[in-house]
Amino acid sequence: MMLGAGRETKDSPIDYSAGIILRKKFGDEVHAGESLATLYCSDEKFFDTAKKNFRAAVTIGEKPETRPLIFARVEFGHVERF
Repeated sequence: MMLGAGRETKDSPIDYSAGIILRKKFGDEVHAGESLATLYCSDEKFFDTAKKNFRAAVTIGEKPETRPLIFARVEFGHVERF
């Protein structure tokens, strides 16, 4: 939305050329110089804020613990946690 791809209200225009391509997923190994993402916007006024927020949201460090893909199965009247 910060790049112009979303709507603040139902009447707000959508910029279909705006968006983000994530090149790395949570837990992927990252080497110096590698691109983590590509941000697209048609109006430069959006770019600085979006870039700043993206960088603030990313933490690079040790490989995180793996998390299970499925935490539980829910059936009528019963939850089975894994």
